Amino acid sequence: MFLTKSHDHAAAEAIWLVKRYRPDAHCVEFYKVEPGDKVGVVKVCCEALTGQHTQVAVTYRYIALSETGEAFVSGFTAEAYSEFITEWQRLLSDYFAAKG
Repeated sequence: MFLTKSHDHAAAEAIWLVKRYRPDAHCVEFYKVEPGDKVGVVKVCCEALTGQHTQVAVTYRYIALSETGEAFVSGFTAEAYSEFITEWQRLLSDYFAAKG
């Protein structure tokens, strides 16, 4: 469990709890709780493609807890998700390139 003060989707505060951890399958699932707003279920699974490349599959599912959460869920379209996850890909690529 951990807390983030400001993270993706401009959440003011989120509590992250591990829902399921499957190291043998290289998968982890989290509950992302934004009190009074929404709950997300985030699943991340990795698959080695080569010694230098990994395919990462990330899914988000949200449940609204308020009108603000409903507005977020309604606006979290396939296009919005694509933009969001592309930004994560860029941030991770930049991070690993700098470590290179």
